[in-house]
Order: sequence, then C-alpha cells, then structure tokens
Amino acid sequence: MTALATLLDPIVADLGALEGVTSCEAFGGKFDLPALERFGAKAPAIRVAILRLSGFKWVDTGEVDATVDLGAFIVTRDERGLPRDLAVLRLVQAVIVKVHAERWGQRSVQAARPVRAENLYSGGIQNKGLALWGVSWTTKLRMGQDAYAAPAGSAAIWCGDEEIGTLGDAP
Repeated sequence: MTALATLLDPIVADLGALEGVTSCEAFGGKFDLPALERFGAKAPAIRVAILRLSGFKWVDTGEVDATVDLGAFIVTRDERGLPRDLAVLRLVQAVIVKVHAERWGQRSVQAARPVRAENLYSGGIQNKGLALWGVSWTTKLRMGQDAYAAPAGSAAIWCGDEEIGTLGDAP
C-alpha cells in the first residue's frame, strides 16, 4: 500500500537521477518569488508537489481510489555554453518521457495520464536570470487497507491435530 505521504519519495528519487539535475525535492506548497529564488539557487533543479486530490471512489475492499494531480517544477539558469531557455527544455523533455506511464514501482499507483507542460515565464523570473517550466500529470492512487488482503505472515493449515503446511506453500 502506498500512503499519500510517501507517494512523492520514488518520484523525487527518479527525477533527481535525471542527467543534469542538481537538486530534486518534494515541495509542499505554492511558489512565491522568495521560494523560487531559494529553489533557483540550486538550479538546475526540480521540485515535485501534489497539486490536487479529487474523484474519490470507495472500493468494496474498504479502500479509496483518488485522482492525484502532480507537478514537477523545473528551474534553470544560464550556464557556460547552455542558455537557461534551452537547458529547461532539455529537462522538460526528460521529465515528460520519465513520467509518462510511470507507476514508480508501486502497485497502488496507476500509470500517469495525461502529461502536460507549461512555460511559467514571468518578468520576475526573467529578472532573476531563471527559466521555469511546470510538467503536470494525473494518476490514480489506491489508498487505505484492503479488508480482504491475506494476513501478514503465514497462516498454518491444520488437519485434525496435525499441522500440514502454511498458506503460500507450493503444492
């Protein structure tokens, strides 16, 4: 089971491993210019956030399926031989390719659909010498505990007074 609080961990790890990324962290809120300046100081960098939860559907197992909107915010600055506008586009492409259909190694996460990208340029960002793009995607997440799941560990199988095996044993 993937908890909402740990959903970002594998995403941050995978996006942080992309070529050219100096810093990748979870981000808990909306960006303001001071936050962007701190974020931009580590450029090229990515910040990953859960943007919205919606579409809750209760499942017969006692679990809940939720639609989760996620975002990866990518910031770059001019570097020797690579202007920020080109650097950010390289990372935007890498993030799009990575998140498309990704389940982050977790059974309770469905493949990402659709993936979108947006240029978040503004005069304030330009004045700081940064480029900023956002890549967003939607996924489904199953949360909660399955009421019908097999109990943890193994259960003994008995026939009369004799234990004859455990659940999960090969025949």
